Amino acid sequence: MEAIGDRAGEARILNEMAWTHLGLDDSTAARRFFFESASAYLDIGSVRGVGTSMIGLAAVETAEGQALRAVQIAAAAEVFALEEGIMNVYSDDDPGREYVERAKAELRADDLETATGIGRSLSVKEALDLARVAQPAGGLT
Repeated sequence: MEAIGDRAGEARILNEMAWTHLGLDDSTAARRFFFESASAYLDIGSVRGVGTSMIGLAAVETAEGQALRAVQIAAAAEVFALEEGIMNVYSDDDPGREYVERAKAELRADDLETATGIGRSLSVKEALDLARVAQPAGGLT
């Protein structure tokens, strides 16, 4: 797709590769491919695509034991999509919702409320920056 200049196709494939790596418990590769997918979606102006890539990054955070960060990133993705007129950033064919719900279930009510509030105030860039560097499991962000 890259060779023929199909940036949208490239973005979709990168997103699918990321989910495959996450399913194989390779969160490092998944994170890299979700970032590449988000970049491609930003290049073509796909709000839904950027949102789904951000949800993928939230899933990586969940898989790495970073529920607070996962909820913050997911909340940022949801606000971004809503502000741009997209009602749902979750794709029918990815497990993003399951990961985000798992992260939410891992938090106490007050931590969930705080993380959601922080996430809702983040820009796309800030949310991507938050997801950029892996944190050791159990670390608070």
